[in-house]
Amino acid sequence: METGRPRVFTLILLILVAAFTSCVPQKKLRYLQYDQAMQVADSMAAKAPEHRIAPHDILYLQIISAVTELNKVPGFDGSANVGTDAAMFLQGYPVDAEGMIKLPILGELPAKGLTIAELQTKLTAIARETVSLDAEVFVRLTNFKVTVIGEVKMPGVIKVYDQRINIIDALAMSGDLTTYGDRKSIMIVRENDDRNEIHYVDLTSRNVLNSPCFYLQNNDIVYVQALDAKSYGFGQVQWSVIVSSISTLIAILALVYRK
Repeated sequence: METGRPRVFTLILLILVAAFTSCVPQKKLRYLQYDQAMQVADSMAAKAPEHRIAPHDILYLQIISAVTELNKVPGFDGSANVGTDAAMFLQGYPVDAEGMIKLPILGELPAKGLTIAELQTKLTAIARETVSLDAEVFVRLTNFKVTVIGEVKMPGVIKVYDQRINIIDALAMSGDLTTYGDRKSIMIVRENDDRNEIHYVDLTSRNVLNSPCFYLQNNDIVYVQALDAKSYGFGQVQWSVIVSSISTLIAILALVYRK
C-alpha cells in the first residue's frame, strides 16, 4: 500500500503537467508585441502598393460625356447603375494573356504593368481625341480578391473594392485566428508573373507593420498554420473536465490514505 502511494501521486503529477503544458502560452496569442532588440516599425509603416494591371484582370469602365451616343455602348453609360458584383463582372473588360485590353470606341491598347490611375489617364486622353473634348474615363478593378484559409474562424474569399487591404484587415474579416493558429508564421502565397512566391509574416512582432507583405495584393492566399498543440490532439480535449476529475481523485485519495 505504501509503495503504491508514490506511484499514484507521480501519475497524477504527470497528468497535471501535461494538462498545463498543453495550453497555448499568452505570448503566442498577442499581436504586435514590442521587443527592444527588434527594429522599431512605428515610424516606418509600409505603404499600400498600387495595383499593377496584370493579365486576366477584369476592368469596369465608364466614360462621362455629353455625347449621347455613348448610352448605346454597354458599360460606357455614365448614368448606368453598376448593380451587383456579377453585373460589374459581366460588363467589365478582360485583360488578355498578353496584357492587352480591347475596348469599343477607344480601341485596343497595352494595359499590363500600368496602375489604374495611369490607365485612366491614358484612356481619358484617347477619349478626348476620339469621343468628346469633355470626356472623362473612370476605371475600376472588379476582381481584386484575397483568400484566407487555415486556423481562422471564417475561412473564405474576400472581395476588395478599394484595392487596399492589409493582413490584419483580412484576418479580422475572417473572424480572427483560432487559439491554435500560429501567429508567428502566417504564410502568404503571392502570384508574381508566371510563378508563385511564398512569404511568411510574424503577427506577434511590430515589425510586421513595415513588411512588404503587410498589405495584400490581388489573388494573395493567406494560410494560417496550426500550432503543434493542435496536431497532438490537445485542441479536442476537454481539459476543464479532466482537471476537475483529477481534483476529485486527489481529494478521494487524500481521504483514503489519511485512514
